Amino acid sequence: MLANRSVRFAAGLALLGLLVAACGNHGGSHTASTGASTGTAVSSGAIGGSFGGTATPTTTAAAHLLAALGVDIKRDCPSDYKPDQGVSAGEMLIGQSVPKTGASATLQLFTTGMQAYFDYANAELNGVNGRKLKLVALDDGYEPENTVKNVNDLISRGVFVMSGILGTANNLAVRDTLNDKCIPHLYPSTGSLDWGDVENYPWTVSGAAIPYNVEAKIWVEQLKKQFPKGANVVALENGNSFGGDYEVWFKKYIEGTNIKLTKVEKHDPLVTDVTNQITTLAATKADVVIHMTTGSACTNAMKAVGASGWKPVQIVSGTCKTSIYFAGAGDGAKEALIVAANKEITYTEYDADAAIKTWREQLAKYAKDAPAAISLVPTGWVYGEMLRDALLRAEKLPGGLTRPNVLLAARNTDFKSVYYFDGAQVKLSGKTDTFMLEAGRVEKWTGTTFQKVSDLYNFEGTTKYKP
Repeated sequence: MLANRSVRFAAGLALLGLLVAACGNHGGSHTASTGASTGTAVSSGAIGGSFGGTATPTTTAAAHLLAALGVDIKRDCPSDYKPDQGVSAGEMLIGQSVPKTGASATLQLFTTGMQAYFDYANAELNGVNGRKLKLVALDDGYEPENTVKNVNDLISRGVFVMSGILGTANNLAVRDTLNDKCIPHLYPSTGSLDWGDVENYPWTVSGAAIPYNVEAKIWVEQLKKQFPKGANVVALENGNSFGGDYEVWFKKYIEGTNIKLTKVEKHDPLVTDVTNQITTLAATKADVVIHMTTGSACTNAMKAVGASGWKPVQIVSGTCKTSIYFAGAGDGAKEALIVAANKEITYTEYDADAAIKTWREQLAKYAKDAPAAISLVPTGWVYGEMLRDALLRAEKLPGGLTRPNVLLAARNTDFKSVYYFDGAQVKLSGKTDTFMLEAGRVEKWTGTTFQKVSDLYNFEGTTKYKP
């Protein structure tokens, strides 16, 4: 399967430069709660109609742009493929799989935020030009095998696209299925570089999570400043591909420095009690510990460090950037560092920002039981807004709201939101820029708030997928 995709991709690349110039681009824009969102839409193409049986898609500029991504609808997609499956005159079905139970259940607040945005958009923005956004989110308990079951269930229900699945291993478990069925696999809520593999997985489009290599690079830059003579570093690692990605990239970026990674303790992704691992790491008396994990394991790790009497510099995965995880660790979290690209919109420093003030009011109305201070909620809201932006731009393409048009729109995005720090760009551009957010700054937890430590590091357009 991968070999065939590689051949198709190579053949398509020769078309891309000529086609982009020939087609021209026009920007589609709309103003939403968190600011203007704009995207580059492909012009003068048509992707529509029935592609099943003997029918073929119109051979146009848009179809050629799909070919440049390695996509040929007639050749690659199921014989009964319906490009507008899940879209009716009144609504469209959006599928998602997230942990609602188990050790990582807190992460479902991301879904709460997305649902709140959909409720807002349906009530006040006319949905997607009259079609209501309907989110069907199923519980996987953060277990990849359950994600597979959920996605198969959602496909059988006829969802239009999948969006915002949480977890690297969870997304990897369903990536083949969604690409083979030509269903847009949009915005995995994880920073794995796997989402940049356009050659083999053109239907998978990365989301606005800082790639783990960018995060690791920023960690190293910060440590070089804090420890100019070098540092002894140990790590707590989530024992799956998510934690493994962090380790690989951190090791790469410390090459040639006096920073040494001397010990790694892994934990079961479904077990968040990491006391034993922290006890082992504390015995090293290392200068720095990096928590390459997520969810409640971050809280428990910081709490265990505090209880151990060990006083290392703590660095925490950006996936844990929410006050609920840090406050839960008490004094153990104080001064812990984290990389982030988003504002904490409830902080008083943003009280004078009219757009954020309006957004707070909307969150209070549509996410009544989910405090905006828990950043998973506004993050989910923004992911919902990004999806609607792509859908609106897709609808403007000849052929209207189809899965191929959504793919083209999503892969050509320039999204603006007050949620992100100035200078942090949320952009995708075909096959040349396949990672949406490549910037972040270092912050520390004061005990009650996140406080700026560094200026923004911006690596926009530099992250490349390397298998």
